[in-house]
Amino acid sequence: MFKRKLEFDDSALASELFGPQSANLAMLAEKSGVRIETRGSAAMLSADSEADLDIAANVLSQLYGIAQSGIAVY
Repeated sequence: MFKRKLEFDDSALASELFGPQSANLAMLAEKSGVRIETRGSAAMLSADSEADLDIAANVLSQLYGIAQSGIAVY
């Protein structure tokens, strides 16, 4: 099992990224096969495949960067 913790500096942006009731994360988890749990503005990812974990972590990091630039993430 591979694990990674992503911590986001801005809790409001993290909340926007995660979506209402973490719906965005649930969709990413379903599509990628990665388990995602949140605590505050941090996301803990775990997966059986390191490649799947890398992809999901990169998606979240890139979407957070987009949100930081002022573009809404849906």
